[in-house]
Amino acid sequence: MKYLSRILSVIIGLLFCFSGFAKAADATYFSDLMGNYGVDWFGFFAPVVIIGEITLGLLLLLQIKPRWTAALAICFTVFVTAIYLYGFLTQGVTNCGCFGRLSFL
Repeated sequence: MKYLSRILSVIIGLLFCFSGFAKAADATYFSDLMGNYGVDWFGFFAPVVIIGEITLGLLLLLQIKPRWTAALAICFTVFVTAIYLYGFLTQGVTNCGCFGRLSFL
């Protein structure tokens, strides 16, 4: 069980890092997308989200305080999901921007 949690932590850490770096590659697009949620100044939080995602991913990859980091990753995921649900239900946002815009690949 110990090895399974480490493997899952690495996989989730890689997903967080990939997502953060994909958003960072086109941060303006991600910032504009966040502005679609009905609050214009919401796009200013884009760098915070990007840095937070990459940091969480690295912490999970490097197994630094894994229980605390896993709990923080769950809270982050629930928070972001709630914001997307709000945008979907009230503003008609259909692109969550989870991996930014991957057209640069």
